[in-house]
Amino acid sequence: MTTTTTTTTATTTAIDPYAPATASGPFLHRLNPLAKLAAPIPAMVSLVFVRDLITPTVFIGIAVILVLIGARPPRRWIEMLLLGLPAGIALVSLGMSLWVDAALVDTTAPVVRIGGWTLYSGAIEIGAATGSA
Repeated sequence: MTTTTTTTTATTTAIDPYAPATASGPFLHRLNPLAKLAAPIPAMVSLVFVRDLITPTVFIGIAVILVLIGARPPRRWIEMLLLGLPAGIALVSLGMSLWVDAALVDTTAPVVRIGGWTLYSGAIEIGAATGSA
């Protein structure tokens, strides 16, 4: 009678938490979470003091491009960024334009007239500048 004995040895791999990260995957996932939290603060503070429409639009564009390149989001997120974000900004901008005092913008061209109420193009511009910031 022959007896065979089989022994198996388990191989464990030690993971070093202090080792430098490998360069695979999107770069935003490799950044320190505190850095991702603190990075937009200077831009947000500077946007508080801006009154034009171009500056917030440029910052939004930079943020969308950074997310698309640096995070490689799924297709649904891309749709939301490219379709939902502009639609949301348009709705908020239109809502903000309704709150603008008509006496401040009555020298601009009227866009919509309903009864005695008029929505001026200047109100839409101010609403867009406020809504996109």
